[in-house]
Amino acid sequence: MKFLNVDCGLLHGNLRISSIFTTPSGEWKLGGYETLCSLKDDHPIFCLYSSRVAGLGKYFAPETIKGRTRDYPPSATDGYAFGCLIYELFNGAFSKPDELGNRGLIPTNLIEPFHALLNPNVSRRMDFSLFLEVTTRPGGYFNNDMIWITSFLEEINIKEAHEKEQFLK
Repeated sequence: MKFLNVDCGLLHGNLRISSIFTTPSGEWKLGGYETLCSLKDDHPIFCLYSSRVAGLGKYFAPETIKGRTRDYPPSATDGYAFGCLIYELFNGAFSKPDELGNRGLIPTNLIEPFHALLNPNVSRRMDFSLFLEVTTRPGGYFNNDMIWITSFLEEINIKEAHEKEQFLK
């Protein structure tokens, strides 16, 4: 999502559980690109057709409901939907936005970033760059050996010899 929103300036617009797939090896992959667009386009597909995508409305950020999606960066809209996704991953489906205020089973070290993703004030809503920074710091939800090892192995071909040696030890 950081790559799409921040690096490419694109809005995914359909971020929800049904857009996530897993490979046989357990990797998560993102799908649901039906509403992918640039908000700089004359007629962004998200703004034209998102209301026709079944079940997508409950993931809409407050500014999207007011028809102001184009006034903000893509990470504002997708970040809010990502907050909804986090809620559903830990608590199951929700039916209305009011339910998102209850943390339920979301881990303690993910609560602050979760609330920042759902901030109704768009200018204070966390984007994916900051989300990754916060959650990969010491004590962050994604700062663990499993993720570190997996990331290292994905990049092993570009690592220096001494880094590979240290890893193998």
